[in-house]
Amino acid sequence: SISSFTKIWSPGLRLGWIEVRLWHHYRYYHYHHQQQNCSSSSSQATPPLLKKLATAGYIVSGGGVAPWAEAVTTQLLSPDIVGEAEGMDESTAEVGGSSAGAPMTTITTAVDLHVDMLRGDYRRRANLLVTALAEEGLEVAVVPSGGFFIMAQLPDGVDASALLAHAEANHAVTFLAGSRCCPELEGHAGSKELAGEWKRELGGWVRCCFAWHDDAELVEGARRLGAAVRSLGRTTGP
Repeated sequence: SISSFTKIWSPGLRLGWIEVRLWHHYRYYHYHHQQQNCSSSSSQATPPLLKKLATAGYIVSGGGVAPWAEAVTTQLLSPDIVGEAEGMDESTAEVGGSSAGAPMTTITTAVDLHVDMLRGDYRRRANLLVTALAEEGLEVAVVPSGGFFIMAQLPDGVDASALLAHAEANHAVTFLAGSRCCPELEGHAGSKELAGEWKRELGGWVRCCFAWHDDAELVEGARRLGAAVRSLGRTTGP
């Protein structure tokens, strides 16, 4: 997968990385070794994607695509020793000996500390928004364990697109209508019918962001959304 430091550090930091499963990593080097030791020119097949990326002129020219950003990020990824741990996991290394029972020291980086802070803060905000929406009678499909958004279900008969216009005009609150979250399925058999079915099903859902706003804004936003739902029901009711 391809990831980016943009959402971790700053929107202006245009730098990322590629993650590869260990067995893919092994397959690449095993394949590369075979190619180096094969005498047949016909077997010199196109290298794997990773090798293409690593040796592309755009990447290697001038030392990289973003030398300043790379230098800053390298410092942020440099490990610091931050205390002792009882055991060892993937993020833990042993310092000062390998004898049984020796104290283990956790190795971490500025990135680790920052991401841990973000996770805790986003988790708290997500739970706060879930609670605030529930108090307004809006059910959350799944309490998120990551990401930046919550999907909340509207009462029966309330259309998210109609609610959006009403909420923005009369309650100064906005969201993304659930139908906008439907993937495009062009080129697949029955794609129009399936996409239409999904959009109709998602028409009664709204997507709310918990990552951007502070606690008070999240609670107030949920209150305004609930008020918009109730007032729309009165204006469109029988």
